[in-house]
Amino acid sequence: MQQWTVREVMTPEVLTVDYDTPPAEVITTMTTYDVSALAVADANDTVLGIITRTDVLNSIRVRGPDRRSRVPWRRPVATPAFTA
Repeated sequence: MQQWTVREVMTPEVLTVDYDTPPAEVITTMTTYDVSALAVADANDTVLGIITRTDVLNSIRVRGPDRRSRVPWRRPVATPAFTA
């Protein structure tokens, strides 16, 4: 079994986002820099925590298209022919 250290897999430069950054911007930053987590910092650059790709995806509610309820399928009813 190969032994590794955190130093070998960590990113030395930490990317941060503000605590009030919109989720879309968080996703854009993660995608741009190909990272799966960002440090969340306040105005004084104090790290408040981290946000991961999974955190963002779990917080987004995916809603299906609005659908009207349909009348159950029925055979067409014979209608009288139109007359001019």
